[in-house]
Amino acid sequence: MHNERHYPRKKLDRKVMCFTENNREGEMVRSYFFATLVDVSENGIGLQTEQDCNPGDDVWLHESDVALECVPGKVIWTKKSGNSNNLGLCFSVH
Repeated sequence: MHNERHYPRKKLDRKVMCFTENNREGEMVRSYFFATLVDVSENGIGLQTEQDCNPGDDVWLHESDVALECVPGKVIWTKKSGNSNNLGLCFSVH
């Protein structure tokens, strides 16, 4: 089996607030949700959340209430696990 991981991962268990942005009727609308940060690497993160996301979706992580301190990422993969979703995000620059 080919190992697709290019960077070592560090396990975590930390709650974070996230959001996505969608264009609805010509207006950008943010949808906020909570997630658990389960691992981090130099190139991305693993999240567990009840929010439905799809590969290609942009997701921003909040470290505080200040919008300038958001970390952008792109959903690379998803996997359903019971009532929650596991997401793999690659860090990106917006």
